[in-house]
Amino acid sequence: MKYIKYYIKLNDLRLPSKYALSTQIAWILNHPKGWGKQLGIQFNEINSQQWADLTFYFTPQPLFFTNWSFYCALNRTLYLNSDNWVTRDLDYHIYLINHELGHFLNRKHLHICLPDGSAPVMMQQTNGCSCEKTNGWPSNLDVRSIHPIEVIWFYYLGILILISRLLIFLI
Repeated sequence: MKYIKYYIKLNDLRLPSKYALSTQIAWILNHPKGWGKQLGIQFNEINSQQWADLTFYFTPQPLFFTNWSFYCALNRTLYLNSDNWVTRDLDYHIYLINHELGHFLNRKHLHICLPDGSAPVMMQQTNGCSCEKTNGWPSNLDVRSIHPIEVIWFYYLGILILISRLLIFLI
């Protein structure tokens, strides 16, 4: 079994308590339908970002021009849009954590529906879905969707975002 240590960072007072958020994220990460069970990973929250393999960073509008959330390979951080988190339901929370975690686990976006009509978790679902049903849990298709080229793209996107945030801070 592989162990992944994660840290939760909050930058939005509208979010529930860190304890409540931590409990919900731990439930999603270690759920029998989740990535952990499918890939043999145990996720453990720690209290220090310095020693974390992954950080969940909740902040309003991580990209100033869109409502997206994203994974930055450069600093191993999932930037999660807290505007979407506080206005959407548990099904969306499950999708958001599993989709962005999929990028951390080197999974690519998928563009076809599953045989039962539901969307694979690695299909974009934040702004709608072309399948009959949305879905927040990884399928066998998601598990097999490894794509190293996309990780390089996210690496450079992360660099651009960090530079833009630095420039905004300096201006």
